Order: sequence, then C-alpha cells, then structure tokens
Amino acid sequence: MASPVCCSAKLPAATRCLFTSFILSFLLIAQPVQANGHQGDSTQMSDFARAVQAVRDKDYQQALNLFEREAEKIEFEAMYNLAVLLKAGKGRPQNYTDALYWAYLAQLGGIERARDIIDDLTDILDETLRAPILKRVEQQLLGRINTGDFEAIPQYAVYFTTLLEEPDYAKAYQWYAIAAALGLPDMIELRDEMEAELETKDIPAFQAKSGELFTMLMNGQAITIEEKADEN
Repeated sequence: MASPVCCSAKLPAATRCLFTSFILSFLLIAQPVQANGHQGDSTQMSDFARAVQAVRDKDYQQALNLFEREAEKIEFEAMYNLAVLLKAGKGRPQNYTDALYWAYLAQLGGIERARDIIDDLTDILDETLRAPILKRVEQQLLGRINTGDFEAIPQYAVYFTTLLEEPDYAKAYQWYAIAAALGLPDMIELRDEMEAELETKDIPAFQAKSGELFTMLMNGQAITIEEKADEN
C-alpha cells in the first residue's frame, strides 16, 4: 500500500500545538506536541490554538466551528480533529458521514491517526454509504488541482491506491506521472512503482492520457471527474 503524501506547501512554516490524540468518550487532551504546519502569534491566538483551548474548556461547539474553518483552509490536523469531534458528537450531533469525509482527507494529508477513525467508521458505513463520501473526497481534490494547488496531485494518486475498494493503479500512475512532470519531490519513484502494477501493453495509452491531462492543467482547463482518466 502506498504511503500517503503529506502536502505542506501551502501551510505556514512555523509551528503550533497539535493534539497527540483525543479520547473519544470524553475528548480529554493528551500532552500537546509541536507539529509542523502551524504558526502561533505572540499577540493574537491562532484559530487552531483557540480551538485547542476550546476543547480544554469543553466548549466543543466553538472548537468544532474553529476546526472546521481551518479544515476548509486545507489544514490536515484540523481535518483530523474535526473528524474526531463529529464522530463523537461533541459540539454538533454525531455525523459519521462528515466524520469519515474529513478523516479520509486527513489521512491523504499525512495524518496517520486518521486511519483509526476510518477503520471504525467503515465498520459502520457499508460500501453503498461510503461511495458518495469518496466522491466528495475526489471532488475536493480535483477542485484543489483545478485551482492550481498541484500539491494535491500526489494525494489524488494516493486516493486511487488506498481509499477505493479496489486499487486503481492505472489512474494512480497517470497522476503520479503528472506530478513527476511538474517536478514534485519523490514522484518518479512512486510513478515507477505504479507502472510495475500495469500490463506493459496498456502503458502507452495511460501515458497518452497523462499527457492530455497535463496539457489541460497547463492551459488552465478544469478537469472533471468524468474527464480525469481512462476507465479500466
């Protein structure tokens, strides 16, 4: 299974506190640790830090709203914490669908602890219920790519190898090939790993499709789910 790729290019460079974990039944905070991708302010507390403090104060509604705001800014730690709150029903009634959505995105962003939430919720939500959630994830990733956030491309490739019921190595290969062409780090090795999963006779067609998608992106053309890759 390919490892998730953590996208941090659009996150602040300094640090701020990140939960090590939530205890779901009581949402008690373990000792905070520093995590890359967050920035404190000596004169004004960041929204993420305010959310952390709100959990300490048991003001879960405020915490959830703040984490949601940060999650919409593509803050992966906030996505994870939002998923925890939604799964536990703290600050808002339980919502397993939204919790799984944010947990999927957090995992794609490199938050390994999100796997525990995903495992729990996939035991509750069957494949039929998970399908539209996965579609939302795909739409979010493509939306980022279409607006020029190319750091989402490796995450999109990982989506095809880790989140789907059956891995789609062809589509993962196509998007890793695009990421490699853009010069994103470590993408050549991942592209070649996906190529090894494919039938040699099919590779030229997949390469041609990668070229088409690359040209669309370079020309500023939006890629839709229907256009994103060949069906296998």
